[in-house]
Amino acid sequence: MVEIRVKLALLERTDEDHIETVNDLSEDMRKELDSIYEAIAALSVKPAKPEPPRRRIGFGVDNDE
Repeated sequence: MVEIRVKLALLERTDEDHIETVNDLSEDMRKELDSIYEAIAALSVKPAKPEPPRRRIGFGVDNDE
């Protein structure tokens, strides 16, 4: 009878260890997915349009005019 109780206690302990391991993996996977979604969001942002070139300072005449 004692042997059965020892085996049962060992199985319960093993189950608790497995549950803890699965929870750790789930948390790690959630963090990885969050990182992936953040990277996708960063890549999907449109870059700002560059400003048109400014007129040069001075008395010279631009060729465009």
